[in-house]
Amino acid sequence: MRVIVVLSFLLFISPLFAQVDFEYQYDINYPTDDSKLCNMQMYDVNNDDEEDIVLFFTDYSDDLLMLSYQTNGDFICERVLSGESFYPEKGLVQEYDDELIIIGSFTEEYEIMTKVCDFETGSVIDSLIIDHGGTTWDLFPNQISELKVYHHDNDLILMLGFDNTSGIIVYETKTIRMTYDGSLSFDQFFEDMGEEIIDIDDADELFVKGYYYGFFEQLSNITRYLKLISKSDYTTVTDFMSASGSSGPSYISHWPVQFEIVTQNDNNYSDYGWMFYKNTHTQNGYHNKFINYDPNNFEQTWTVDFTEPDLTGFFTPTCIEVNNQPNYVMYFQENSLEIRNRIDGSLVHVQASDILPTDIFRTSSNELLFITDDDTNNVIKFYKLENDIFVDVEEDTLPESISSLSNYPNPFNPSTTIEFSIQNNSQIELTIYNTKGQKVKTLADNQFTPGSHTIIWNGKDESGKSVSSGIYFYKLQVNGKVEAMEKCLLLK
Repeated sequence: MRVIVVLSFLLFISPLFAQVDFEYQYDINYPTDDSKLCNMQMYDVNNDDEEDIVLFFTDYSDDLLMLSYQTNGDFICERVLSGESFYPEKGLVQEYDDELIIIGSFTEEYEIMTKVCDFETGSVIDSLIIDHGGTTWDLFPNQISELKVYHHDNDLILMLGFDNTSGIIVYETKTIRMTYDGSLSFDQFFEDMGEEIIDIDDADELFVKGYYYGFFEQLSNITRYLKLISKSDYTTVTDFMSASGSSGPSYISHWPVQFEIVTQNDNNYSDYGWMFYKNTHTQNGYHNKFINYDPNNFEQTWTVDFTEPDLTGFFTPTCIEVNNQPNYVMYFQENSLEIRNRIDGSLVHVQASDILPTDIFRTSSNELLFITDDDTNNVIKFYKLENDIFVDVEEDTLPESISSLSNYPNPFNPSTTIEFSIQNNSQIELTIYNTKGQKVKTLADNQFTPGSHTIIWNGKDESGKSVSSGIYFYKLQVNGKVEAMEKCLLLK
């Protein structure tokens, strides 16, 4: 097993800064001002061999409303499933026995109702009510987090993940497994999973996230889980990963904030494996780790570790092509996006982003569809990539001409010291760039002798104006050739 550990945010890329631009496509308005978007999916509902957009809404009544659209925004149809006093949570469209059906999930205090309806007529085929074994507590209401369906033999396997409150001190996730063969039947509960269920086409297992959150006097404990469910029977569960932490009035100990599966919309799982993001909160800040696993034996192939004082968020990852190659992932933060190489975890691009998608789908034409949900203005916006993405990426090792490159402190305010070591007499150019690839300031452009050198950046641009908080890059050129680049963070 080869494990590559990359500390900090070392980037060794050429001076070409790609700009990822999103092309607006169209809006879909909420059906009413009181509507809430429950979930969405891509599915061919009009039998034209092209996947369509299927949206499920509730208006806080007991009705689950389905609206479907072509990927150009043209309306197809709507359907309504009644919850019969149960609260609507999730829905999806699926084919069974050559006919389309709609599956809806609903909650009511201690019970979960699943309903199957004919797509064309809306008539109820079957329904099933299950006591989930929890309680209802206003601070943490029970709610359905996932509804997924899989074909197995001649049946449909329904996986329904939900948040469950047990008394007032335990908050956890569970998954219900059901079978549909023309009628619904309950199979079993899965413990400690159900927060998110991800199906990667080439994988032999479902990836299922979950957590257990306990309150004990002034101490809170949480454990996050990642488990695998075999697709051979959708029953066999394998414990894969877990992380635990605690917090009290005066301390935080390894609190697992996020577990995320990065390689979503993945067509190349067997070639590059599965990439995972883990974020842990400690007293020293947020410790982040990217981990990649071999697709055959799930052993680690590399890890990337770094620490940040503040959590900037990690949202909506997707696999993506860069330089016409499929071995990259892109994910979003609160005001930016980043692209990493799946082969070694190296960060190859960072930029500001005007959108923060809630969902990203890969269409039947292999295009990525980026979706934002503006629930304040009751509108869903759809975007596509405006152009192919190209970034010049060089070797991920320090060249012979440089022994080291770093800055301290990092993050900094208002100034930071950049330190580098060179082997020979060299013409050195040290330049600051922002995340858009725009030059901020040239710190050095002259001859340097062999050895270690330090240069202070005072957080100002060429005009002497203080720059705003954010991510910046410092690029080191040796004898006219870009040799290395690193990332620094200005926090005011």
